[in-house]
Amino acid sequence: RAASRPYVRQVITPELNRATVDLLTRLLTWQDAARASLPPLLAQVAGVDAPLPLCAGRRLVSGLRDIARCVRAGATAAVIVAPNVEPAPADGGEDLLASVLTAAVAAGSPIVFALSRKKLGQVFGVRKKMTAVAVVDAAGADDALARVLALAGAGRAEWARLEAGGGPLPPSLTVTGAGTMPPPPRGGPSGAHALFTAASPPPS
Repeated sequence: RAASRPYVRQVITPELNRATVDLLTRLLTWQDAARASLPPLLAQVAGVDAPLPLCAGRRLVSGLRDIARCVRAGATAAVIVAPNVEPAPADGGEDLLASVLTAAVAAGSPIVFALSRKKLGQVFGVRKKMTAVAVVDAAGADDALARVLALAGAGRAEWARLEAGGGPLPPSLTVTGAGTMPPPPRGGPSGAHALFTAASPPPS
């Protein structure tokens, strides 16, 4: 379980988490295969460990600053964000994440909350926890991306339904395997809540 932060206004289900893992695994596998198949001369010139261009030639981009650059360049099909990013101004934390969400709002890039920081790292095969990943090229996995976006949209709609239902909200909204969802503040969203509301309206 991963406790969700207040910026998350979306119910996260095990089904969404599974679909997200499937999408990311497929894209990461193809990205690694493409890198391994670079022509020998190109690999020699570029250097074995030379990074691929930031937003070109990649399927996925990680790192909040790099994600923000790709989002501002209009090069992202979606931004997948862990729901349990703790406030940590010295290391970026929610402040840096807010800049990514703001850029996604401006660019109209879909935002999906799923998994956790630890699980994102595990998908990428690293011990380090990850905050977010941008989907840059989903060609060949369009069906998987569409499923993730549809499930996230359903989660936003469910959150909105619970918020508009009247009466006191429960102390938390919990979905097995998805973490604890803190209730939204009464009196209308503000701050990160307002940002997420603007960023990710339920699909029509």
